[in-house]
Amino acid sequence: MIIKVCVGSSCFIRGAYDVVKELERLLALNRLEAQVKITGSFCMEHCSHGVTVAIDDCVYTGVNKENLGQLFQEEILPRVRRGE
Repeated sequence: MIIKVCVGSSCFIRGAYDVVKELERLLALNRLEAQVKITGSFCMEHCSHGVTVAIDDCVYTGVNKENLGQLFQEEILPRVRRGE
């Protein structure tokens, strides 16, 4: 699985760094570092919607450190378990 986090100016200001750090923490906590690759991406063209994260081909906007746990539980873990 590849997770892209927008690190363009708008997303950076809105907390992209915190999202990446929290994502790294959650992956380590669940021992998924070998199964999930995190990459940065410049401008994913959703600037007014907050930090943008793409999980494979699905795009999620308004992601922050506080709601990332829910996204992780509802989207990332199930996909990893299914082998997507």
